[in-house]
Amino acid sequence: MTDSFWQEMGGTLFEEAGDALFLFDPDTEQVHDVNPMAQRLSGYNRRELLELKITQIIRSDVEGGLQRMRLAFRRTGLFHSQEGFWLRNKGNTPWVPVNLTITRLHARPKILGLITARDITERREAQLRLQESEQRYRTLFDTSMQGILIHQNDVIRFGNPALARMFGYDSCAELIGLNLWETLIAPEEWPQLKARTDAFYRGEQQPIHPGWLGRRKDGSPIWVQATASLITWEGKPAICAFFLDITERKVAEEALRESESRHRVLLEQVPAIVWSTDADLRLVSSIGAGLAVIGETPNQNVGKLLTELLGDDPEFVPLAAHHQALLGEPVNYQTEWKGRHWHTYLEPLRDAEQQITGVIGVTLDITERHQAEQALRESQRALSTLMSNLPGMAYRCRNDPHWTMEIVSEGVTALTGYRPDDLIDNRRLAFSDLIHADDRQTVWDGVQAALTRHEPYQLYYRLRTAGGEEKWVWEQGQGIFTEDGQLTALEGFVTDITARRQAEEGLRASEARYRSLVENLSHSIFLKDRELRFVAVNPPFCRNFGKSAADLIGKDDFAIAPPHLAEKYRADDRRVMEERRRLDLEEQTVINGKLRTVQCVKTPVLDAQGEVIGVLGIFWDVTEQRNLEAQLRQAHKMEAVGQLAGGIAHDFNNLLTGILGNLSLSLADLPATHSCRDLLTNAELAALRAAELTRQLLGFSRRTPLTPQAVDLNAVIEETIRLVRRTFDPRIEVRLQQAADLWSIQADPGQMGQVLMNLCLNARDAMPNGGALTLETANVRLDPQAVEKSFEGRTGDFVRLRVCDTGVGMTREVREHIFEPFFTTKETGKGTGLGLAMVFGIVKAHGGWIECQSELTRGTTFDVFLPGSPQLVAAPPAAAPDGIKGGNETILLADDEQIVGRLGATILRRHGYRVLSAADGLEALEVFRQQRGGIDLVILDLSMPRLSGQETLRELRKLKPTVKVLISSGYSSEDEMRAVEREGVMGFVAKPYRPAELARQVRRALDWNQTPSSS
Repeated sequence: MTDSFWQEMGGTLFEEAGDALFLFDPDTEQVHDVNPMAQRLSGYNRRELLELKITQIIRSDVEGGLQRMRLAFRRTGLFHSQEGFWLRNKGNTPWVPVNLTITRLHARPKILGLITARDITERREAQLRLQESEQRYRTLFDTSMQGILIHQNDVIRFGNPALARMFGYDSCAELIGLNLWETLIAPEEWPQLKARTDAFYRGEQQPIHPGWLGRRKDGSPIWVQATASLITWEGKPAICAFFLDITERKVAEEALRESESRHRVLLEQVPAIVWSTDADLRLVSSIGAGLAVIGETPNQNVGKLLTELLGDDPEFVPLAAHHQALLGEPVNYQTEWKGRHWHTYLEPLRDAEQQITGVIGVTLDITERHQAEQALRESQRALSTLMSNLPGMAYRCRNDPHWTMEIVSEGVTALTGYRPDDLIDNRRLAFSDLIHADDRQTVWDGVQAALTRHEPYQLYYRLRTAGGEEKWVWEQGQGIFTEDGQLTALEGFVTDITARRQAEEGLRASEARYRSLVENLSHSIFLKDRELRFVAVNPPFCRNFGKSAADLIGKDDFAIAPPHLAEKYRADDRRVMEERRRLDLEEQTVINGKLRTVQCVKTPVLDAQGEVIGVLGIFWDVTEQRNLEAQLRQAHKMEAVGQLAGGIAHDFNNLLTGILGNLSLSLADLPATHSCRDLLTNAELAALRAAELTRQLLGFSRRTPLTPQAVDLNAVIEETIRLVRRTFDPRIEVRLQQAADLWSIQADPGQMGQVLMNLCLNARDAMPNGGALTLETANVRLDPQAVEKSFEGRTGDFVRLRVCDTGVGMTREVREHIFEPFFTTKETGKGTGLGLAMVFGIVKAHGGWIECQSELTRGTTFDVFLPGSPQLVAAPPAAAPDGIKGGNETILLADDEQIVGRLGATILRRHGYRVLSAADGLEALEVFRQQRGGIDLVILDLSMPRLSGQETLRELRKLKPTVKVLISSGYSSEDEMRAVEREGVMGFVAKPYRPAELARQVRRALDWNQTPSSS
């Protein structure tokens, strides 16, 4: 495909790309071009972005991130980052998180860099939401009271803390990777549980298992009830099970069965009624001492149907129970009958062929037992509930050095890792063995002291667990005394406070760290209560207001600020508390007696219930930062205005060259008595004033060519002062304070005179009724501390020119505009507004800067800083130019302005030269090729279409290395002039030029016998 196709395709991709694209110059880091997405993502338009450097658009929150980006680009031409970089945004969100890719583009004529920035805001938010979701589910799993287990292919993959505690493990980390069956399940349960597991993997739902036997880490049995479901774990099927410990329930059921068996045996020894029926439930026999309790005799009702004795309601429990026994099921039940509580047992009667022929029943009078059991069950239930829910160990022990245990609750296992039987009567070890050796005496002394006073004791000490872990515990107990005061035992409770102790230690350490941080921060921090009184302040806050913390605690804002500011602060605080949100402010405050600008952040303080109880604030001084920002904005504005002014002056110079040149030629041809001579002379004067105006504009835009040399600024001042003293109002006193050993500067002496004269004229106009004008010079050596508050200042050796007046001064608003072209506070017709603008441009062109300080009624001071050197020696004054001579050489004149080209040709022909003309650089090259041997000098306009003057010069030197060339321009920077000087030009003709000036420069170039170097 053609190159144009790929260029068009590349342009389309650049403009339509979904990512933000920035082309930049790797050397200057200046933005070269951006696509629409870059404008949308940053909020800046294309013009605004082209004024920025890439490092002003991109920042990194990773230390050294930008430096690593530069190094990677320079070494490999490629850099990519997933995280840590941000794109500047003009909107409410100042920076947007982005992924960055930087690529080297081999464009012509210069290699460029391409930055691709992708907005990752949504991805970051999604990651945060995912992290929050994972944290919620992790909290749910970790705090669940049920044991949760995930196993896959018979291997344990996950468990929660409740599962570890249930099976006696310190943490689930011990279980991960172990075989499920061999670790947690008794072998006799494997067949049925494996069958259920296989069914789950096949996708079949299974009912809740009534309970199976497992084994703990120490080998003890545990009864577990479980529910399970099939899930996906790391992309493969797995089973998630929820476990509930039902050991206590199983033990209780077994105890009940044993109790029933004993009661059946004891029927013959306790008051009971024993009877039997036939298959029709007709009473066959009834015996037992229990009959007397209901006023009956044995076999009194034999032959009667039970329905006659109990009623015919089939739902009545005794009758329904007999029918159930006839179906072959033993039945026992308790019921209340004839005012008593009875426990009844029914069994089906079978013959030799095991056919059911009736029912046999035994009923016991359990009224007293029922009442006692009910009371006992309630007591045991309450005690069991209490003990099982206590997070620790209850005990009863003897008062001996071993603390020999008589009763220990189950909580001892979770606390120490030992079973209760291990400690009772010191069977495996004594409780004293568990107490940390360093704490045993303290525990003994504390208990004995409390027993002596017959008071409860409370102790804090350390225990060593079975696993070697050290735990902090809190114990509370008391002695059990008889009525005569004899100590029989100790009873109490021990609970684990390790986490609380660690939390307290961590809290103390954290408080110390944060207190140290707050105390050493350079920012001022304060805390206020609900009534907006200071509760806490840090040292920087106290230093800012010249008070101690004791002076401020309990006070409000009226103790540190004027009433109008204090009222504002309180209004902001109330807003923070009412709206329950953070407030960012930039406001004024008085620091050490001076009004300063501070950045302040205020946040509501909430208690545990979420109620607002105060305001936390932090602020820092941004006065100097705001001043520097204002200076930066002013510098950008001045640069833009300078470019505009230079462009205007360039066009005017071309026009004025034609006007002045033609007027001069016309005046030279007219006799002195001609009637039009006065008119042409007045027009020439007006054109000269216009040329001076454009010269001032070029001075502001730093486009006036310099002729730098070593200059003694004191000599320039003395020359200027001679004129000032002759022309200024005698009521203005002129004072000089010149450094005797003043360093020389590299400068154009004429332009330095312009700077000094314009500053003096500005001072004169500010003192209409007289005053004092002071001119001062000094050598200054600026270090980093001296320039940190100046936007343009830099370190090094400088000569400072200070011009002070005692005039009317300026407001802040006027100071912000004084260096702008055409800005003036003088009356119409009394000033062009270009004097200080030209000063600004000349100083900038000489590598310096200017500062202004002024207040109304207090005068104005201008400080001009110019690079100086102790080794630089001022040159003597240049010799006056020789007279103008003509010649007959051939000159090639190239200028794209026809009026300028015709004027130049006319002037040169009047001086005898043969002139060849060209409208631009390409035409000039063609003429030179045709006349190569006959052209003695080439005059090139610096700014021409198709081929500039500098480019034309390079091509000419390829054709003839010794060609003599003059450059002409009305708009050129010092950098441009240095560039063409390096190409070997013979001189420079500034527009607008007079005929004599052009002729003099041409003759000088033609008479120069030295051969310029070819470069």
